[in-house]
Amino acid sequence: MDYRLNNESIVACVISQIIYRSLSSQNDIARIALLTSLLFNDHSIGLLHNSENLKAKTDQIESYISFTSSFVYKEMLPIVINSVVLLLQGGILQKSNDENLIITEKGLVFCTGMYEISLGSRCSEILYQIDKVLDVCSKYSTVELYDKFKIII
Repeated sequence: MDYRLNNESIVACVISQIIYRSLSSQNDIARIALLTSLLFNDHSIGLLHNSENLKAKTDQIESYISFTSSFVYKEMLPIVINSVVLLLQGGILQKSNDENLIITEKGLVFCTGMYEISLGSRCSEILYQIDKVLDVCSKYSTVELYDKFKIII
């Protein structure tokens, strides 16, 4: 059975997985909002999904994303904020002393349990692409990502 999830629940799953899988200690809300909007950009996910060689596609992906990301970012920002609030209130995430978001013990159970149920095809596809997006973005600071993708608030 394919479960139907609303935007906040899909975004909450994606945000928790980004933080869970991220090797970076930079998990501030600004970075999470940008990464989430990149993952919800259907064309960038299509490019990532069809890429045989991630290195060869990185320039093409970055070029396209910089063209469309400002619109997607602005569209996704309220949903990201709502989802982060839900995750904080639900005890899945907490803020560290340096204002980064971190996974709690409850969040670890939440993240690992996601793969035991059907989350729907769209959510599953986005979750599948998280590691590729993290790989492409890991070499940049949050400020550099905002500049690179021409995000202006």
